Amino acid sequence: SLPHASARAASLGDAPEPEREEDRLDDDAWLEERRQNRRLRLQQHGAGRQMPRGASASPAAPGALGRDGGGGSGGSGATTRGGTTPRSARLGAAGAAMLTSTSGFLHASAEWAPSTADGATERAGGAASSRATVGGRSPLEDLEDLGRLDTTSPEWTAACTRLAASAHRLQSGCLVRAMELLLRADSRLSGDSAAVALRSAAVSILNCLTAQLGNLGAAVVTLTLRFMAVARVEEQTYLDMLLARLLVLLRHERASFSEPLLAAIACALGTLHEQGVSAKRAASGASAAANRRCMENLGEQLVAALDSMGEEEIARVGGPFVVAFLDDAQRRALLQRAAALRVGLQEDPNLGTRPLLRAMQDLELAVRRHSFAFIASLPDQTKDYLMKLKVATDQATPGNAAK
Repeated sequence: SLPHASARAASLGDAPEPEREEDRLDDDAWLEERRQNRRLRLQQHGAGRQMPRGASASPAAPGALGRDGGGGSGGSGATTRGGTTPRSARLGAAGAAMLTSTSGFLHASAEWAPSTADGATERAGGAASSRATVGGRSPLEDLEDLGRLDTTSPEWTAACTRLAASAHRLQSGCLVRAMELLLRADSRLSGDSAAVALRSAAVSILNCLTAQLGNLGAAVVTLTLRFMAVARVEEQTYLDMLLARLLVLLRHERASFSEPLLAAIACALGTLHEQGVSAKRAASGASAAANRRCMENLGEQLVAALDSMGEEEIARVGGPFVVAFLDDAQRRALLQRAAALRVGLQEDPNLGTRPLLRAMQDLELAVRRHSFAFIASLPDQTKDYLMKLKVATDQATPGNAAK
């Protein structure tokens, strides 16, 4: 009978997931529980043991995390031997100021600041953990090395390798700082060993951040997505977890997403899609549904913000995201906005580099290769703009070659 079959399936550990899990995507508590389960499975899989899919995350894990984003000095969300999860040391005002990014879109957030009641005690515990040494150096010293060394130096690669082993000792703010430093280093990466060291450090940092996922704000989620793309992290589960958090933020904290932030998210997701870690894929059926909802929400909010976007934001969205994740109506609206602003066509042709023009030429090429019929359906003004972008490629090449 059906009851006996269900009981037998459950006893074998193969109980099916609840029917119509898509209906529960509005339940933030359910999404948080799934994130915790995936995090534990991922960590235990890395240790050589797989968590059963039906098992639940420890109830102490999410509750032990404050809004500050702390997850204990371990950073991975693991409990202590006594069965309790200590709260992490959190950054003070000086530490929060350190997180201000020079990239123009990541700013210090109040979610990383301590409460006045217990901040001093927790900072002391976190500082002691950060001073613990690996290979004779503390994680904070490795961060300093990453900021000052050139990526062609063997010392930089060694600092990345040590950071991969000691990332769990860093506080939340230091993990964010590590991502910022590694992002800045990417443009100077050379050699396979440096790229491998960067990816190893990235995986360790992401493992630590997953324990604090429910406390991350829009800016840090955006930074983490960019970091995944730069480090070429190949684990789909990390992306699924970040998109689940992004979906919650898009629904409940829409005001947190400025135009530069939306453009940066789109650019990162487009890059990840090209690398094979895509929001169109997922590690489970429920994650696939959540990813789809997230991309729908992101596309709607991006298009709603088009009138407020400037040339740099439009150019940063990128062709891969426009082609893969926007529908025809959204794609048409973005191209019309770009045509109205003449993005890329107003840069001084005498400049040695024209980044906006190059970005828009890449977008035009991606759209043209995706569907010529779509381009034929565009308004004349938009088609003329795209043609000017295409012609500008041929006109710019001789001038650049002459220089």
